[in-house]
Amino acid sequence: MVKFSFMIKIPLRFFNINKYSLTVWVCLISRICHSQTGDTVKILPVDTMKKVISIREVTVIGNKPTRANNTYNYDLKDIKPLVTVMGETDVLRYIGTLPGVSQGLEGGLGFFVRGSNSSNNRIELDQVPVYGSAHLFGLFSVFSPDIVENVSFRNGKIPASSGDLLASLTQISTQIPPVDKYKGNFSISPFMLSASLSGPILKDKLSFQIAGRYSLLGAEIKLLKSLTEMEGEFYPEVSDLYAGLYYKINDKNSLSLSGYYSNDYFRYRFADENQDNTIEENWGNKIFRLSWDFRINPYWQMRIMAYTNGFFSQRGQNNIHVSLNVETPKNDLRLRTLLNETAAQINFNYQKDNIKADFGVQGKLQNIKPFSQKVYVGNNGEDKGFQFGETFNSDIASVYGDWEYTCSGLTPSIGYRGTFYQTKNYHTWDNNIRLALAIATSKETGLELSYDQFSQFHHIVEGLPVGWSLDMIFPADSMFVPEKAQQYYLGGFWTNKQFLFSSGLYYKQMTNPVSYINVINVFGIQYSDRATEIDSGKGDSYGLEFRAERKGEDWNAALSYTLSKTDRLFDKINNGKRFPFKFDRRHILNLTGQVLTHKRKSGEQHFNLSAAFSSGNHITLPVGMYQGIIPPAWNKMRGIYIPPQMNDNIYFRQLMSDVNGYTLPDYLRIDIGYSFLRTGKRFTKELVFGLFNVLNRQNPYLIFYGENRWKQLSIFPIIPSIKWTLSF
Repeated sequence: MVKFSFMIKIPLRFFNINKYSLTVWVCLISRICHSQTGDTVKILPVDTMKKVISIREVTVIGNKPTRANNTYNYDLKDIKPLVTVMGETDVLRYIGTLPGVSQGLEGGLGFFVRGSNSSNNRIELDQVPVYGSAHLFGLFSVFSPDIVENVSFRNGKIPASSGDLLASLTQISTQIPPVDKYKGNFSISPFMLSASLSGPILKDKLSFQIAGRYSLLGAEIKLLKSLTEMEGEFYPEVSDLYAGLYYKINDKNSLSLSGYYSNDYFRYRFADENQDNTIEENWGNKIFRLSWDFRINPYWQMRIMAYTNGFFSQRGQNNIHVSLNVETPKNDLRLRTLLNETAAQINFNYQKDNIKADFGVQGKLQNIKPFSQKVYVGNNGEDKGFQFGETFNSDIASVYGDWEYTCSGLTPSIGYRGTFYQTKNYHTWDNNIRLALAIATSKETGLELSYDQFSQFHHIVEGLPVGWSLDMIFPADSMFVPEKAQQYYLGGFWTNKQFLFSSGLYYKQMTNPVSYINVINVFGIQYSDRATEIDSGKGDSYGLEFRAERKGEDWNAALSYTLSKTDRLFDKINNGKRFPFKFDRRHILNLTGQVLTHKRKSGEQHFNLSAAFSSGNHITLPVGMYQGIIPPAWNKMRGIYIPPQMNDNIYFRQLMSDVNGYTLPDYLRIDIGYSFLRTGKRFTKELVFGLFNVLNRQNPYLIFYGENRWKQLSIFPIIPSIKWTLSF
């Protein structure tokens, strides 16, 4: 904080100006001071010979652009250089390049922070949690880059205002639409069509923003099928839409209203001489948010916010036995999960001199309907209807507060979050304490210590680790109590105008994480099966993290390295013995960089490079065969197509290794891109080329035995991309 008071005596003849031009300059100074503080400026009367301008004491509050070891803030300039599978600018892709983060499926958005599950990450859009954050099975996120102002990712020292998480917090802030001019954007690539528009409705008062994206894949596949003899049927549909209103009541009050929608639909049909099968997947989000921001005085701010959040995921499999002539038995499996959440909170923020405080209360109502029961449709083809199993209502009320004080190079902070949780016949009061201490050892160096306690009041049993939204969600109860974690961190940093180096050690303990007992259940079970098919256990993770960054006009680069170890312990898995976490990658190294290759007044060109190296993930392999005992109801199963190989495995069982007992070979991928940016008087054009996996390296994701030999499953070969953007 800076306080200043000054007096200026100006002889008009010295500047060769008159009283009218002086008035213009005084008004300009007044405007600047007003925009910084909201205070007014008093101007004494003006005469023709000597004038005195007196500006009373004003207060200007500013924050130095620094980064804590556990906090990473970035915007579109940071994420644009990253090459993606779809060629889309992705606000979540940057997270996979940070220390402490292990990635799941190649090219996907499943990321595992400091040994936790992907479902333990909390992702917020303007403080509203988003439960389905990925499009197209995790290939890119549901957030249009056109609406994003900045992103904050935290894997430690998480503010108490956010709860219901175990691993990390990602906060995506949308842009405030301009109240004085119009802005627009149009982009097209082989995979996606996107557009946005923002501007004033009532100048300097009311403004709007709208942004939408729609995938071209469905139309392109239909065209390809009409031109070729493509077998089967594959149809994807991807879309998202954001709309917002911003109303500036006055300099101290503002209202914002926004709505967000995303939808993914996928259908795949294949047939042979005996079976006609159709598989469908569908998931999406619906969010509405209203907030009122009020600046009480230069030190106090208040925000009142309410939102509703609806998430759904469903899958279906339809199987018809076409080989039978008389009757056509039809099997149908449909699973569906719904999560509806309504919440309201009031938050107060205080900042003066060396003190910062943030506190408030939040109330939340959750309605969760886990996977529905299986439905069998008989020979007559009559649909017996879609029914849910149990429905759960949860009440969650939280109080929270953060306090920070800076004095003589020391910055201690403390946070507390208390939560009352209740669902059906289970209730609990939960306490989370978060402590941190930053020590400035010099102008360029410092140390940071932190301790975090986390709790999560819903369970997400993860399927395939690709970052998609088709996992089973159910609330914590007496059978599966809330998941908890505690994390310790010690680190240091060195920084100057261009470089920043940081390094630290962490240790994390997790209790009550959930997992499928049998890996085959990743394809879906009923909620009623959870007592026998799901287990909760413990986990530990510890490691060393390192980060080096360089930012400048000519080139930018960042290097991240993680050395870590993570394991799990479940009573019903691996005979009760500890085993490595699937994505316990011992070494993880990420490099990103951008070089300015050409610059003129009318445009720029950049070369982009990223490289990812890591130890292989862990899998469970068959090591032998033995004759099995047929389950009593096996031949009476209905509602799901059983592949012939799976049917054989019932009669002849595989003897498996220890859980995650085999480590795959190391992973290596290099991506390159090149961008052309041209700026005109009215429009800006950008053309971006990318090559994902430029080495065309066949990185193994899975190894399996079939046709009397071992085989390797790799996900992505070299993939080119192109995107053109027009903005104004």
